[in-house]
Amino acid sequence: MEPLEKKKKAAIERVTIGPQESLRLDQWISQVEEEKGFLSISKSDLVNFLIRERSLRLSPKELNQLKAYHYDPLKHMNWIAKELKEALRTNDTEAVARLQKEIKGIEIGDQRNSSNLKRKISRTKKSKETPLSVPQKEREGSNKSFLSS
Repeated sequence: MEPLEKKKKAAIERVTIGPQESLRLDQWISQVEEEKGFLSISKSDLVNFLIRERSLRLSPKELNQLKAYHYDPLKHMNWIAKELKEALRTNDTEAVARLQKEIKGIEIGDQRNSSNLKRKISRTKKSKETPLSVPQKEREGSNKSFLSS
């Protein structure tokens, strides 16, 4: 007898949607069900349809919206550090200057990401004394240039 070969199922990726997005899906499903034709559709059916019928690329506007909501300054700084290390190793002064300018443009105090940033800092900080953990009065002194540049 030949051994039975197990068929590998394609992994189904699951996503979690937020409460507002779930409400919107419910509204769209209600709209579909109001149409004549006796349609019955699940949230999964609707999401799969929307993804399938959508363009393969995000628009520049959508990319900017994603950046605005999900920007992570710590990841940005880590990426810059790696790029800067390589630029210094290869003596690429143009890249070093560009990266230094980019460092100055990083905004740590963005309100949309502040709670997310604080959570990430608390998980990753190596010492208790970081510019973000220093009391406000002390930051206004010597650390002010770090936070405002």
